[in-house]
Amino acid sequence: MKIYTAILAGGVGTRLWPRSRQSHPKQFSDITGTGQSMIQATVGRLESLVADHDIFVVTGAEYTSLVAEQLALLPTTNIIGEPEGRNTAPAIGLACLHLHARDPDAVVAFLHADHVMLDEVAFRTALTRAAAVAAMGYLVTLGIEPTSPHTGYGYIRRDQQLVEADNENLPVYAVKQFLEKPDQKTAEAFVAAGDTYWNGGIFVCQVSRMLAEIEVQLPALYAQLAAIGPSIGTESYHDALTSVWPDVPNVSIDHGIMESAENVAVVPL
Repeated sequence: MKIYTAILAGGVGTRLWPRSRQSHPKQFSDITGTGQSMIQATVGRLESLVADHDIFVVTGAEYTSLVAEQLALLPTTNIIGEPEGRNTAPAIGLACLHLHARDPDAVVAFLHADHVMLDEVAFRTALTRAAAVAAMGYLVTLGIEPTSPHTGYGYIRRDQQLVEADNENLPVYAVKQFLEKPDQKTAEAFVAAGDTYWNGGIFVCQVSRMLAEIEVQLPALYAQLAAIGPSIGTESYHDALTSVWPDVPNVSIDHGIMESAENVAVVPL
């Protein structure tokens, strides 16, 4: 099936200063010594799964030229610049507007430009499975199997199995709860329970489903996105975006949408 991706690349990487600087954040640097920047590696691991013209990038307006330089195969119209950073929910909402204008039935994977995937085959397998479940109307997240009781990550607790695993496909579970960064004792209990995953912030869904969730759970943001939507692809887009964006709320997709959404599924990674 066809998969679109929207790569979130707006962070300034303050925790990796001085290697990561405001003028050249970590996602545009070769942090891991592979010869590729992190955003180039993110696009590279999508090869054979997502066509270049179906990859979108949401970044700060000041970084759009860097994205165009490092990802020369992407159409420049797929590079979406935010006038100001407003966290992941508005960034995802803005990407959804552009994707919906392209293909209202699109299934999209929201990825981060600063992830490292050591097993890219396993990642593509999980992403493909998630996209198939998303096409059924679920909001799907990839749950990273924890290797330690880490207190710096959010957790996802699974519920009943929705789809069993077979020789070719991973299992799929309903999500019981999203759990924010715990203390050490709670993190140890999560890992010992065997039913929780690290939340890597990777979500896969129908673009129409995400917009519907924003309308229900973040109605003010939805109204602001609706004011921008009709201008996409026209000369008035920049003015519409810059007039609305300063008032857009700063809210994460986890708190704003995923924690209260229904029909959420998790695919283990």
